[in-house]
Amino acid sequence: MKHDSQLITLLEIKGLINTLWDRLTGPDAHTWLQAFKQFLRKENPWTDRIINLWRSVVVGGSTAERLMDESIEKGFKLGIDAEYMTKSDQFEGSIKPKKVDFVKKLLKEYGFTGTTFGELLEFFRNHPLYQLCESEDVYYLRATYTDQPKDEQVRLAMETIINSDGATSIFVLDHNAEGLCIRDNSYYSTDKVNLYYFWVARIRK
Repeated sequence: MKHDSQLITLLEIKGLINTLWDRLTGPDAHTWLQAFKQFLRKENPWTDRIINLWRSVVVGGSTAERLMDESIEKGFKLGIDAEYMTKSDQFEGSIKPKKVDFVKKLLKEYGFTGTTFGELLEFFRNHPLYQLCESEDVYYLRATYTDQPKDEQVRLAMETIINSDGATSIFVLDHNAEGLCIRDNSYYSTDKVNLYYFWVARIRK
């Protein structure tokens, strides 16, 4: 028979369960859920991939037109140029749905040390852990990021699309006075980027 000191007490179990519940329902719920799944598979849960995970989203399987319609039906606002870019031939949509992992950080937190948008694109094209978003990602992220703080703007690290003014532009997740929005932000390769803006990127498989 085991000595009392070797037994796991009900109080200890209850405390762990309560802590786990707090983690799985807290602001980093996606990270903790993925880590817990890894733990149950007897894998190291605290890899760079899991630590950096912002959210996992099923992306693809819908047309550009349907993505816009569903976004409007859910009450999200589309900027004029965001709509124009979605209708563009440059807008890419995938036929088959697949789960994609995303990271959201201040640009400086990615380890980016450049100064221009062109350097930012090269940084994500060649990064071992992160990669550029696809243009369709903005709609799937908008549908899931409904708790976005007011006045926060999150830029997608992505290849640019020509907007209605003929400028090269990217998509932005925005929460402004009109509500939750999808809009755009123009960037040329030589434009300076702010290291203290939030950017979202894909995590490489």
